[in-house]
Amino acid sequence: MTLSTLALFGATYLLGAMSPGPNTFIVAQRALTGSRSDALAVAAGIAAANLFLVTTALLGVAALVLDAPIVLRALQCLGGGYLAWRGVAMLRAVHTDMGARPDALPRRRWRAAREGLVTNLGNPKSFLFYAAVLSSVAPDRPGVGTALTLAVTVVVLSFTWYGLLACLLSSGRSTAPSPAFSRHVTRVSGLALIGVGLGIAATAAT
Repeated sequence: MTLSTLALFGATYLLGAMSPGPNTFIVAQRALTGSRSDALAVAAGIAAANLFLVTTALLGVAALVLDAPIVLRALQCLGGGYLAWRGVAMLRAVHTDMGARPDALPRRRWRAAREGLVTNLGNPKSFLFYAAVLSSVAPDRPGVGTALTLAVTVVVLSFTWYGLLACLLSSGRSTAPSPAFSRHVTRVSGLALIGVGLGIAATAAT
């Protein structure tokens, strides 16, 4: 793999990551309503999911799914359903006291990382993205060096972008956000996830 091809792959990934989507919504929600460390944990979970997704794509799993329309539609329905369910859960959280979180710090960070991991894995568009992009930049049977280079590139770019987003959205805040502000941000994020999830499920049904 040439340096120019790797650069093209990285630029394509960044353009996709910068587009508003489920990953952006959950990082923004955590950064604006919680702490910077929680938002960074979400970013780490997203990066871990990207490592899994790019690995499965390099192993040819994504190509097998694309060749099986029934499996692809099932994946879209399940993923869209999960994102919509996650959005509903966020809306329900609006009616609770968002400031009362008795979880210990390590447990809270783990929950944030798991949220990023599962949300990214639950978005079938991430799976399809790697299937489409890697088919054009990587050979059918990439060597270990090429596979490692692509995987490391994705993880580094993923955590860098979402980590930067987390830091930017949580900067300049000396006090904890007010409950009213936290509820508003969570409500908007939940509605956005519901819209994305239903849109993905609707695409599978057509």
